[in-house]
Amino acid sequence: MYLFVEQFGAFVAKHQRRLRVLHEQQRLEEVPLLQLEQVLISGNGVGLSSDAVRACAEVGIPIHFVSQSGTPYASLYSWPEY
Repeated sequence: MYLFVEQFGAFVAKHQRRLRVLHEQQRLEEVPLLQLEQVLISGNGVGLSSDAVRACAEVGIPIHFVSQSGTPYASLYSWPEY
């Protein structure tokens, strides 16, 4: 499953073992981390908590940033443990 976030002003947060997408204090979506393959952030003005980034890194979920036209410009991957 992919989590695709594109709404200006949306915020991605960790809540228990889930990622929650909020906008103006309303819950737009909530997805269990174990069901996610990757997170796609598109558009401007999307916020992401450090707890959400860490939770994704701990279970190997990459976070990709793409322009509104779909061109990727950055990605976050977890660092493999040795």
